[in-house]
Amino acid sequence: ALCFQASTPKMPKKAAKKVAADLLANRLASAAPSGLTLASAEASGIVHWAVRRAERPKTCDNLGEDRCFDMTLRAVGEDGEDVESGLVAVLDGHGGSDVADFVASILPRLLLALLASGQDLHGAASEATLKLDAFFEQRQEEFKAGTCLNYTILAGTWLCCVNVGDCRSCFVDIEDMTLTWLSRDHQAKELTERRRIESLGGQVSEGCILVDGIGLEPSRTLGDWDLKKKLPPDVISAKPELRALDLREHVSDKGAGGSLDTSIRGVLITASDGLWRHLA
Repeated sequence: ALCFQASTPKMPKKAAKKVAADLLANRLASAAPSGLTLASAEASGIVHWAVRRAERPKTCDNLGEDRCFDMTLRAVGEDGEDVESGLVAVLDGHGGSDVADFVASILPRLLLALLASGQDLHGAASEATLKLDAFFEQRQEEFKAGTCLNYTILAGTWLCCVNVGDCRSCFVDIEDMTLTWLSRDHQAKELTERRRIESLGGQVSEGCILVDGIGLEPSRTLGDWDLKKKLPPDVISAKPELRALDLREHVSDKGAGGSLDTSIRGVLITASDGLWRHLA
């Protein structure tokens, strides 16, 4: 799991994380984010967001088939002003780590290049993900594994979450003790995903997509072309879903002009399904 925090000096980072962990433990009644607030799928207000400088991604080691990384960005918003920004990502690999390794190494550069070309965040995130999956399709003999992907960008006053699969992100407001989901799970057992799969000619059994007797639980992944090639197109999809949260809704006292300041007190938690299942 990766955490990003914006808090007042009155609450140290360790205390903020403990409050967030306690809230999660007490509020999560199931592995699905039903019954709690889900961030908007409409990314209104996020149009063009150009990166001026990016630090080298910092990666985590010794995670088996999983990978994670975070990086600090400096971007320019629509008003032309510089904004401090950042990105955190978790990849839940399966069948090996080759796809997760490749995505973790290439995604930051690919995403930033697309943003620099003038694309908005939604378009850049979608194109980057689909380009990567198309690459894996062309190199099936080299990349035999698959991965889920969830990453969140702090872009000015917005948290923007991009999700493919069943990793998950949430924002915990530790001032009013509320939790907002930034993504929903892409699993074959979820009603929306099951309907999508079946409408395309796929088959779901016991919460998994069936492929020659093999079951795959996540319904959206990168890679897995040994399975995807045996199914109708997009049954196992790589199309990402983007949701956005306006952090101005979580500011106690706005600064001049409604800008963000240290009055935001919250924690972003991004983790694979293993954490959420453990908390359920």
